[in-house]
Amino acid sequence: MKKYKSARSALTATLLASAVSVSAFAQIEEIIITAEKRESNVQDTAIAISAFSDDMMDDIGIEGATDIANFTPGMSYNNGTYSNRINIRGIGRLTNELGSDPGVAIYEDGFYTSESGAMGAPPMNVLRYEVLRGPQGTLYGRNAMGGAVNIISKRPTEEFEGEARFNFGNIGAASGAISLSGPLTEKIGYRVVFNRTIRDGFVKNLSGEDLGNLDDSYIQAQLNFAITDRTNLWIKYGSASWDRRSAPGWPGLYLDDFDTGSATYGTLSRNPWLDGEVNPTAKDLHTVDYDYAGYLTLDDHYNLVTELTHDFDLFSFKYIGGWSQYDWQTETDWDMTSDPDEQLFVYIQEDKSWSSQDFQLASNDNESINWLVGVYLFEEEIYQPFIQKDPYNDVVRYPVQGVGALPIQPLSNPDGHIYFQEGNLESEAWAIYGQMDFQVNDQLHLSGGLRYSHDEKTGFEHNAWTWVDLPIWFDGDPDTPGDSAYGEYCFADPANQTGEWTGMCAYYSDNGSLTQTESWDATTFRIEADYDINDDVMVYAHIGTGYKSGGFKLGNVYSKLAPPNDEDIVDAEEVVAYEIGYKGILNEVLRLNLAAYLYDYTDFQVPISVFAGGIRHTIFINADEAESYGFEMEALWQATDNLSFLAVYSNQNTEITKMDPQEDANAIGGAAFKPVEGNELLMSPNNTFTVNVMYEWERDSGVYSLSATHAYIGDQFMDLFNSANSTIEASNRTDLRGSWENNDGDIRLIAYMKNATDEDIIGNLYQTDWSHGNMQFGAPQLPRTYGLELHFNF
Repeated sequence: MKKYKSARSALTATLLASAVSVSAFAQIEEIIITAEKRESNVQDTAIAISAFSDDMMDDIGIEGATDIANFTPGMSYNNGTYSNRINIRGIGRLTNELGSDPGVAIYEDGFYTSESGAMGAPPMNVLRYEVLRGPQGTLYGRNAMGGAVNIISKRPTEEFEGEARFNFGNIGAASGAISLSGPLTEKIGYRVVFNRTIRDGFVKNLSGEDLGNLDDSYIQAQLNFAITDRTNLWIKYGSASWDRRSAPGWPGLYLDDFDTGSATYGTLSRNPWLDGEVNPTAKDLHTVDYDYAGYLTLDDHYNLVTELTHDFDLFSFKYIGGWSQYDWQTETDWDMTSDPDEQLFVYIQEDKSWSSQDFQLASNDNESINWLVGVYLFEEEIYQPFIQKDPYNDVVRYPVQGVGALPIQPLSNPDGHIYFQEGNLESEAWAIYGQMDFQVNDQLHLSGGLRYSHDEKTGFEHNAWTWVDLPIWFDGDPDTPGDSAYGEYCFADPANQTGEWTGMCAYYSDNGSLTQTESWDATTFRIEADYDINDDVMVYAHIGTGYKSGGFKLGNVYSKLAPPNDEDIVDAEEVVAYEIGYKGILNEVLRLNLAAYLYDYTDFQVPISVFAGGIRHTIFINADEAESYGFEMEALWQATDNLSFLAVYSNQNTEITKMDPQEDANAIGGAAFKPVEGNELLMSPNNTFTVNVMYEWERDSGVYSLSATHAYIGDQFMDLFNSANSTIEASNRTDLRGSWENNDGDIRLIAYMKNATDEDIIGNLYQTDWSHGNMQFGAPQLPRTYGLELHFNF
């Protein structure tokens, strides 16, 4: 692996991996990373990488995936509407369908997770984030086609340390966190962390509890055993829980008024527009009128990670393994009104557990040749029911089934299920990977890596549905219900068939079950060369391939889809990635990192809404060919001893280059087939940039700082057809921050304001189908928030 460069280069080490040191002005903090499995300076690492130290996160207010994406070129993050998605250079998990895989791997201390919520860990507990762009399969256990995010926790310390943090803000926000770290014995160290965050709802509800409140808790405990001078064992246990009165992203909000142009709303509920109701969200993104706020909970979330290392004379051994599980549930008001006669609900559960085992052998640091090989094992099981229900509608609770011989007795549907889907996915994966590095001379460095991946999945599903419609008449006369195949059984109270005639029937269909098993494999590689022009400037180039396993179109058991989407299995996605880059320091005060890339995709996986069996649902399919290319820039200018400027820019150009026309179930006027070649990929804004300016100064009373950040995200499409109603328009967000730290460094006070101009920002968006009037359905981000943070070190 590459040697460190000169002391001058090390002194001004990183770009986004850096922040202005509060103790030594005119120096840019050096951060040593482990992105390539060995300690190295970010600036000496020949890949596009952004890293964020704990000091930087505190200085400019980086909290969670949204902020990290704003400061990482080529990365986007969209939350809400059944989604929590990370995308890097066009690659990511564009759908949350059960049978799909993410394209960006997230590692918590080397342990793999597919949940981007991991990037919302309490800032006090994180030492740094590392975001690697491009395929990373030759050094990482779980497949990382689009990139990898490393979350590195603070570890037990050799001496006792304690920290407490408190945060008080508007919207009833408050949080408290404490960490304790130190030695238990000479060879055993510990660290414990507890955090709790509460907040009132930020979407006002005119007829019930507000939406978007928080009551989240998190605990973590670590033990480190220095067994011998050569052997070390580290164990981490974590647990989290949520208790929220729903969230505006689950399932989302109707952003338009209720005029759907039809008598029924969502094919079942009476259209609120017919009663003269107005949707307040159409005028104010942060206001709704619901009689039920719903809930969102996370329970039984446990995480256990173990790292065992041993140094031999010529090489070292590392094992990183762990297990995790959680039970996530949400129920929401699906009719999205306060009308007591309309009681539609959606319930979703995800009960998930997984294990990850990574075994690595690596050469000890050598002047010229270094190598690393690994074996990786992964298992995952997910149980995910999805239910739409109308529990107080007697017509739905007593449906009839099929057209057959009379008399036809009503069935029992006591919970009023309109649609019931039960899915289960079991996944197993293993891989062998390795990389070798050659330091040819003082200036030229070469590396090459190879990986073999194998994935196998078994998917099970069962679904049934009940729909409401007019009865089937023999003579066409609705005044003679006895002449209907179902008429005498379609009463308000089916148990009393002399009751009032409703004029409607509920029909039930059990679509059975389906089990599918499939496997995929691929061999991928990476070749890289970098050249030091001088101690402060490096150029590099590499080519690599990446792979994401295929999956199943779960949710499709009741009806075979029409061509070209009639295959049940989704093929694996592959990419060939080319990248060139430049990293340099100019005049010791300007850090400039540049990267340009070109990606060629085969069988690119994209989500699409289709009609099958009379129901619109989402699946994911393969686009034959696609491409993306772009340019990225990161710059840090230390203008004076006190003043610094940080700038991040990304330009992306994406296109589906080969794909048959597809059915747009959400097309205005009804489902229609449309061409998609030439359309842009999802979640890939053409232009994004973030600028931060920070000014710091010292006084006898301590160190003061002021920081302002402005982030711009260009238009981005959220469907395959690039439709106007599924386009998130460009957004701007300005954050302000000021702090004071005493001279001893043990007390810090921070005042902050996020989204200072109170912009309406959409986190996710899509267009509904014709039965919902082709309306926009989306999730708002937080409005203006502000508050005070107090940090104590002891």
